[in-house]
Amino acid sequence: MAAGALNLAFPEVKNHLASSESSDHIDVGQKELREMNSLVEEFMMLANVSVVRRIEEVFPGTAVLSIYPHHFKLRRARRLAR
Repeated sequence: MAAGALNLAFPEVKNHLASSESSDHIDVGQKELREMNSLVEEFMMLANVSVVRRIEEVFPGTAVLSIYPHHFKLRRARRLAR
């Protein structure tokens, strides 16, 4: 956070379904955030910053953009929407 990171720690919703094959909801709750979650997030940020610095060293003035589609989430959303 000291380096200017943006904290987007909103409560995450956790859906409890009857089964993996069904879209019937049993319950909706809030996912518990543990201290370990913050630690993992901090290390992920540190890793990302380290990679960006290395890319800037090796390829000055070059931008790298990676887009990772969430195929599994899209498939599940389509299945639930039916």
